[in-house]
This record gives sequence, structure tokens and C-alpha cells, in this order.
Amino acid sequence: MKISGKFPKTLLNWMNKHSDRICEADKSFGYVCDNVRGYAYDILLNRGWCFEGEYGEHTAIEPTAADMLSMLRTTRPCECRDCETGEGW
Repeated sequence: MKISGKFPKTLLNWMNKHSDRICEADKSFGYVCDNVRGYAYDILLNRGWCFEGEYGEHTAIEPTAADMLSMLRTTRPCECRDCETGEGW
């Protein structure tokens, strides 16, 4: 899947290089992130991938492209129940 849209080049390049990990990517208005109201990047990973931390963390919402890129670089294979069974997908 080729990702396009309103993303800075560095973020867009990373997402396209690792597009097998990305299910949905958006930049939208109305988020509250780190006490900042406004636009934020919202990315949902594909089944079988999660962000570093706890298994099952499949979504990240970050206020800046740099913060989102930092989160994306922590992605790893996931073995949570939802990923293994497909429940919740």
C-alpha cells in the first residue's frame, strides 16, 4: 500500500518503506496530545505489529511528525490475543 497525504517527507518516507506495518495513517484536527489542542498524527498499525511497550498497543496519536516518527521506529511484531486470533480487527 502506498501512503500519501499531508505528511512531512521524512514521516511519509518511513511509512512507505515500512508500509506492511501501517493500516491507517491520518493527520486530523481535534486531538488533545500532551496538553496541546489541535492537529495530531494518528496511525493504526496492521494486525501483527505493535509499538514498543505493551503488546496490544496498535495505535499512536502524536502532536508532531518527529514524535510520530520516534514511535514508529519502535514497532515490533506483536503476539497479543487480538493479533493472533483476529478479534478486534
